[in-house]
Amino acid sequence: MATTNSFGDGESAPFLGPSVWNSVPAGTYWLQAQGTNLCITRTSGSWIGQNSYFSAQPCGNLYGASLGIIPVSYNNNKISFRITNSNQCASVARGVLIGPPAIDSLNCENTNPEEPALNGANDQKFTFVRNSNKTVKIITKENKCFGVQGGNPSQGNHIVQEDCANIASQNFKMIEISDALNVNDNIALQKFGWFRTQTGSLANAPNTFFRSMRNMNYPSADYRWFATDNDSGAKCAIECTRDNLCKAYTWVNPAARNGTPMCYLKNALNTPISDAMTMSGFVRY
Repeated sequence: MATTNSFGDGESAPFLGPSVWNSVPAGTYWLQAQGTNLCITRTSGSWIGQNSYFSAQPCGNLYGASLGIIPVSYNNNKISFRITNSNQCASVARGVLIGPPAIDSLNCENTNPEEPALNGANDQKFTFVRNSNKTVKIITKENKCFGVQGGNPSQGNHIVQEDCANIASQNFKMIEISDALNVNDNIALQKFGWFRTQTGSLANAPNTFFRSMRNMNYPSADYRWFATDNDSGAKCAIECTRDNLCKAYTWVNPAARNGTPMCYLKNALNTPISDAMTMSGFVRY
């Protein structure tokens, strides 16, 4: 099998800075409030003219809770993502004067006419910060956090922008459910070095997107390794997407292994290091 895009020929997305490797994997997720069975879910307005918004609802809603996490901008060593559902973007409610603004679902606004795949207003772009307990905080342009309203993760409560705090209602577990993103999303992914393998239906490994890391080596955490093709890591990436244990991989140039190209699958995301004889990538959080 081959990848849909070459990433070993010098034509892939540029290196975006060391902190990019701490970004979350692209794909489609449920975002589950810590310690609950409630997910951030797109919810229709209850009266005419009310925007759709996001609230805490039981996980399992394949339509409302399926959120595309797509990189769209980069600055200050951070990648910003848009969060999409039904071709709309999660957006901090506008014009709110009293109380924490809700997270609405609005049309994704095109602020970059030359790069329409990267559309999204500033209040539709968010950064993900990993917590030590394997959850994430979702940070807005105001340096505030997504949270379940009132710190109370109860069904139906709105998702709002509020001051960041060390509370469970602002921590969300990312549950990967699919890589079903549209064509424009794929263009955006490629611009940030994400590529998709042609692996067909993978019921046990839905995320076939991987982040290509040119001339980078993931040290340690090897749990399986094998000789592979001299393909800059294409088959190595495919094997990683197929294996639920695999979070990252490193392909080693045959010139460094007595003429034999090698693939090393990793079950942890250690800090990558520069290495001209390797190509790496990561797949899962």
